[in-house]
Amino acid sequence: MAYPARALPLLTAEEFLEKRDTFPQKVELVGGIVHPMYDGALAMTGGTDQHNKVTVNAIGALLGPARQLGCELYANDMGVLVDRDTLFYPDVMATCDPSGDSSRSRTKPCLIIEVLSPSTRSVDEREKRVAYFRIPTMHDYLIVN
Repeated sequence: MAYPARALPLLTAEEFLEKRDTFPQKVELVGGIVHPMYDGALAMTGGTDQHNKVTVNAIGALLGPARQLGCELYANDMGVLVDRDTLFYPDVMATCDPSGDSSRSRTKPCLIIEVLSPSTRSVDEREKRVAYFRIPTMHDYLIVN
């Protein structure tokens, strides 16, 4: 017997951020739907040693220039609000305009860096790339493999 499909409850980014700490694993919001962030077969609760080293090195290289320009750097747990119902957690993000920001998300990044994992590569290279460049303040998107 066939059953009708049930509509998924869609969340706004604001609703998602209110519930963020209740999810048992790290998740992102895409088109109003909560998606687990996967690295291999397990939902990510933290990256690998190599992933973290690359992230830290990127922040280290950018910290001085960012401060000189009056910009801020964020890593991993600061969300970037792409639109009303999409929020991602880039590995590294630089912002130079704090207007529209909240304590858990930024709206006007100028640089985003994603460090690739085998399981996130296609999303980082396609969906996130397209989404990030819909943000008017975005200048550069760096993918590190």
